Amino acid sequence: MGRISIDFTGVRVTALLEQYLRSLDSKSKKPILGDPRAIEVVNRLDFDFTQFDGMAVGRYAVAVRTQIMDDWIRDFIVQNPNGTVIDLGAGFDGRIYRV
Repeated sequence: MGRISIDFTGVRVTALLEQYLRSLDSKSKKPILGDPRAIEVVNRLDFDFTQFDGMAVGRYAVAVRTQIMDDWIRDFIVQNPNGTVIDLGAGFDGRIYRV
C-alpha cells in the first residue's frame, strides 16, 4: 500500500507529534509503552516527521503518560465490565489496540 498524504497545520499537528513520539519509544531498546501500531502509522503517513526530531526527548513523558492512562482504563474495565469508555480527541492514538 502507498503512503497516505496529509496536510496538517496548527494544533492538528500535535496528533502527529504524539504519534511520532510513541513510535520513537516503541523503537527503543527498552520501550515504556511499546506500541508497534505507532510505528506502522508513522510509516504510512506522508509527512515530514523530521521537524519533530528536536523534541525526541519528549517520548519519555508521552510514553509514561500514555501508559498511566492505559492502566486507568484497564482498571476501569475490570471494575466495570459493562461500562463504556469513550476516547474523545484520540487522534491517531492506538489505545484500543493496547487496552
